[in-house]
Amino acid sequence: DVAAEDDTGDGATAWRDKPYLFFILLSTLFAISFNLDSTALPLFYKEVVGLGERQFGWILSLNGIMIACMEMVLVYSMEGRRSDLYYVRSGVILLALSFVVLLLLPHLQWVMVLNMVLMTLGEMMAIPYMNTFWVNRSKDHNRGDYAGLWTMSWSLANITAPLIGTQVIKHLGFDAVWMTGMGICLAIFFGFL
Repeated sequence: DVAAEDDTGDGATAWRDKPYLFFILLSTLFAISFNLDSTALPLFYKEVVGLGERQFGWILSLNGIMIACMEMVLVYSMEGRRSDLYYVRSGVILLALSFVVLLLLPHLQWVMVLNMVLMTLGEMMAIPYMNTFWVNRSKDHNRGDYAGLWTMSWSLANITAPLIGTQVIKHLGFDAVWMTGMGICLAIFFGFL
């Protein structure tokens, strides 16, 4: 039965794999939320926190430094201990916490560093296991379909998140962006349950 095959990711196309399509929706929302944080931060650093370009450049570079130094070790040490979706949910919660610190803590430089650490840990927890999920779900004959949908979800997020973020900032302010990101993360968390 083709429908039964599609439910397990064994069908001819990712477009008929309903659990995978739901996963893609949640992944797109995660990418939008992640990009809301990363695209709004430079404006926030400059306009609200009052950081200079050099200061916020160092804070933003923390993301790349942490990924280069920690991600593979972290993923390797966690591999097989829990389900992939457990780690995805953990990453979503860490991303939500990165919004919480911007919303509730004073706008000091150490808070911006904490935000970046939480955001990066969330990224390192969620994204590798999201990739593992779609790779494991696909087969040799349909891996391109699965990869294409995954890539499209992130491309869509890269286009929409800056637009959403700047419009929310313009009309409602930065706190509304942080609340939007936090709300999206909560929806994603419950979706992944």
